[in-house]
Amino acid sequence: LTRIWDGMESCRTGIDRSDPSTWTDRNFIPALPGQQSASLWHVRGLPEVRRAWATAWETEDLLVAFNTAYIWRPYGIDPSWKPPGLSYHIDRQPFPRDGLSVGIPTSRFGHHKPEYFQGFVSLVRGSPCVGGNTLIPRSHAQYAEFVREFGSVEKGLPVSEIIAHRPEVFERGIVAHVEQGDALLWDDRTLHGNCTGIV
Repeated sequence: LTRIWDGMESCRTGIDRSDPSTWTDRNFIPALPGQQSASLWHVRGLPEVRRAWATAWETEDLLVAFNTAYIWRPYGIDPSWKPPGLSYHIDRQPFPRDGLSVGIPTSRFGHHKPEYFQGFVSLVRGSPCVGGNTLIPRSHAQYAEFVREFGSVEKGLPVSEIIAHRPEVFERGIVAHVEQGDALLWDDRTLHGNCTGIV
């Protein structure tokens, strides 16, 4: 967190980690760490982080996606900072589509195994009380079924259709309990999202 704050303050937008009154959209959003920021490369390069992905893939020969950091401001201070409500999604697209961003892998190897593992390193504690990553356990095993029922080349795999026709799936949702420094990985076919806390 210190490295992230160092990087944000170095942007000289007026943001000050010790003064929440400076965490306005005007100061905060332009200062968010980019994909190539030193703070994010520090996290990606930690031996324990590399070991987690190497264990999942059973190889040390790894590639990395250039995702960024997701940072919520304390919306108890300003309600306008509260993120939108929970929005489940699956980042993996079931069919190749013209013009599809290369940042969203398609199912090149069939629907019955992962193409990649998604995940993050939590820099703060996450739980149902404070909010965080929400997953539908075992939904990866239903991915091929969802594609058959709701997928198309034109629309991909619209989760709204799953919600409308299979609402019972979402009753299994859990908010991951993570401590500071924990890495959480999941199969790319898993339904997931983020939710705010109850406090």
